[in-house]
Amino acid sequence: MAAALDPTLYTVGRLDGRGAGRSDRAQTYDLAAFTRDLVTALESADGPTDLVAHGLAARAALEVASRPPRWLARLVLVCPVLRLDPAALASAAASCGSRIAIARELRRLASVELRPDLIERLVDEAVGIDRAASAAWLALGDGSPAVEPAVPTLVVTGAHDRFAHPGDDRASVVVAGARVVELAAGHLVPVEVPRELASVLASRAEPQRGGCDGVAR
Repeated sequence: MAAALDPTLYTVGRLDGRGAGRSDRAQTYDLAAFTRDLVTALESADGPTDLVAHGLAARAALEVASRPPRWLARLVLVCPVLRLDPAALASAAASCGSRIAIARELRRLASVELRPDLIERLVDEAVGIDRAASAAWLALGDGSPAVEPAVPTLVVTGAHDRFAHPGDDRASVVVAGARVVELAAGHLVPVEVPRELASVLASRAEPQRGGCDGVAR
């Protein structure tokens, strides 16, 4: 998705959460720790910054946006998971650490057929995540009431996402006051429709009434 944004207008930074990617393993994995990491990253910015969070990271991002640090200009939640269906939780938990199971889970979450090389890259990233970190992220989908953001907020959902809103339950991704845009994708919006997502992120248009673009109440 980052490659689809105009590099002359945007600088994109990606944070590897604690226990994942190039970040170190940690003693503590919980909402408070994930929130602190996001705040630390944002405090290193040198100008107005959008915080973009996908899936289960929405919970920590909302905590940050409820008491926004200096440079946080906008919150963007992509396929936010605030309440995880027990079956989805079990399936995700069972895939941790297994390349075959992770690849199968990725195919299930997408609404289109993903390229083999893309699946391999995503599996490489996922398989190295500390199991304790994975368990802590999954625990964030416990359905606890979400705090309200104190910055402009955009929610991007996938029309065919059965992970973020199982059983077509759109209420499970509602964030009060947020602009909501729905794209023709499953849960993996950033890799399924990267250009469409980049276009939505680049747009600062006011929400339209009706259709798939509106304001959550």
